[in-house]
Amino acid sequence: MSELLDMSSPTSDTVIGRLEGGFGCALRVMARNRFLALKVCADNEEKKPSYDREVAMLSMLKKDRHPNIIAFGSAFKDRDQLCLSLELANMSLEVALRATNKLDVDSAKHIAAGIARGISHLHGHQILHRDIKPENVLLTGQSSKHAIISDFGLSVSLKDQPMGTRGECGTTQYRAPEMKGKNYYSYPVDAYAYGVTVHRIVGGQFPEQGGLTQLTNMEAKGLVAQLMHQVVGMRLEIDKVLDHSFFQVLESDQNSTSSSSGNNNNKRPIEGATDHEHDAKRTRHDNNNGNSGDSEEVYQSVHISFSERLIGQVHSLQDIQGVPFVNDNHSAST
Repeated sequence: MSELLDMSSPTSDTVIGRLEGGFGCALRVMARNRFLALKVCADNEEKKPSYDREVAMLSMLKKDRHPNIIAFGSAFKDRDQLCLSLELANMSLEVALRATNKLDVDSAKHIAAGIARGISHLHGHQILHRDIKPENVLLTGQSSKHAIISDFGLSVSLKDQPMGTRGECGTTQYRAPEMKGKNYYSYPVDAYAYGVTVHRIVGGQFPEQGGLTQLTNMEAKGLVAQLMHQVVGMRLEIDKVLDHSFFQVLESDQNSTSSSSGNNNNKRPIEGATDHEHDAKRTRHDNNNGNSGDSEEVYQSVHISFSERLIGQVHSLQDIQGVPFVNDNHSAST
C-alpha cells in the first residue's frame, strides 16, 4: 500500500484529483464493499494546519448532516500521511463547466439552489467557508445535479467573533473586496463568492471578463449583481437567495406554458437543491442502518454509507490493503 500513497509518483489508477491548497491528492478506494473518496497529504508544517481546520469543521457539521454538505467519514494518520475519508461524488462543478463552458438554465438553477442551501446551513452553524468556487462544489446523484459543498481547509468558526475574522485567503477571482488588507469581514464574503460562481454557471465566464453583459438571463443578472454588490450592507444575504425571481420558475416550465392562455398558475417553484433519487437512497440507508441487503445494494451503486458509523469503516489504511484502487472518471473533493 505504501507505494500507492507515494505523492512523488502517483499513478493514473490511484489518483482521481489533484488538490489545490492544503491536500496532495484524492483517491477513489473501495473499503468493505463501498466506494469512498480518500484525501491524502503529507504530515508536515505546510499542510497540517489546513487538515486540522478541515477536520474540525467537518466534525462540527457531522452532528447535523445536510444534503448539500459533503458527508464526512473519518480522519486518521497512517505513517507520514494525513487522511480523510469522505463521500464520493460524480465530478466537481469545475469539471462540468470545463466540459460545457456554461450550464443550461434549468441545470444552473438546480445546482445554484443546492449551493445556496449548503452555504446557508454553514452560516447557521456559524461557519464561514471562505473558498466557495466550482472546484469546491461536487455534483452527485443520477443526473449529477445535486450539489454538495466540500473543502473546508480555509473555513473558520465565527462563534464568539461578532466582528468576524481577518486575512486574505481563497481564490482571487472569488474574493470579496473587503477581504483585502486587514479588514474584518463575515458571512457576506461567501455570498460574493457564490455570486461569482453563479455567474460562471450561467454565463460561462468570470464577471471581470466583461462585467455582467454576457448574462442574457435578466433574473440571473439581477441575482449576481445583488450578490456581488461592492457595499457589504447592500449585498444579498444567502438566506434570501432562494426567494429571488431567478429561482421561482424553471425555464422548461416557462417554455411549456408560454403558448397557453397566459395563466401562469401552472408554473412550479424550483426545488433545485435536491436530486430526489440521491436523497431517497440516503433515507433508505439511514432508516435501516444498512441491515437490509436490498437497499444496501441499491445504495452502493451511487454512494457510500451515510449512517452514523464511519463511512467505509476506514480507521487505518490497513483496512484497504489488498483492495484494488479503481480508475474511472469520478472526482473527489477538490
